[in-house]
Amino acid sequence: MTDTQAHTKEPPPMLVHLTCEDLAGLITTAVETAITRVLAPKAPQQYATSLKEFASIIDKSETTVWRMKNDGILDGALHQYGHSIIVDIEMAKQCMKQAKFKRKNKKPLKNESNNIVPRRDTELQGH
Repeated sequence: MTDTQAHTKEPPPMLVHLTCEDLAGLITTAVETAITRVLAPKAPQQYATSLKEFASIIDKSETTVWRMKNDGILDGALHQYGHSIIVDIEMAKQCMKQAKFKRKNKKPLKNESNNIVPRRDTELQGH
């Protein structure tokens, strides 16, 4: 770098030398930049670093996610290194679609003569 290049770059002005308009302009620019960063759409998360985090992303319980893991549904999307678990979210969603993993519907109970017996929780609601 030559001496002329070093001197062409001016240092930023000191705060005490700014006018009110310059200070207001700097503050406005900083606030607009901060608002833009906060409101900018975030890229969808690609990986979850725990089963608890993955459960919250797909809106299932942690127990359900553990069940899917133990049943082998998440085998293609789950990478475990010792105690560390990484879940590829998109791959896991595809695995779940292929396995058609859905919660079983509650069906009414039937007695021996195939008459529908009201569930205990509905009996309690009536009283």
